[in-house]
Order: sequence, then structure tokens, then C-alpha cells
Amino acid sequence: MLGIFLAAFLTLASVFSAELLNDTVHTPQQLEGLTGSPVLATVPENSRKMIGRRSRKPKQVEIEATPMAQLQS
Repeated sequence: MLGIFLAAFLTLASVFSAELLNDTVHTPQQLEGLTGSPVLATVPENSRKMIGRRSRKPKQVEIEATPMAQLQS
């Protein structure tokens, strides 16, 4: 029984200490509060998806042969 209580106490203590020692900034407001200066830019959460889209090869568009007379009118 003592082992169960000790394990539960150590688990809760490690969770609380990890939360208190976490220095991750999640919002621009938190960053402004920590630094005292305004946030100039942010990186979107889906930036990895956007980078992945750019690395794909763009589709090649086929150009139809159009007579020059149609283009000039």
C-alpha cells in the first residue's frame, strides 16, 4: 500500500514540476508579457504543411497552339 501512495506522489510531483519548469511560449500575448516588447511576426501552426506544398513539383500547364490572328483580336 505504501508503494502505491509513493508512486502516486512521485508521479504527481514530477508532473507539477515539469509544468512549472516549462518555459515554452504558446501565444504572442505570453511573449509580450515576458519580454515587454511587441511581437512583430508569428509563424503559422501549419507551416510544415505549407512548406510541404511548396516542395512539390508544380503541374505543367499545356499551352494550346492558338493562331496569331486570334491572339491579336
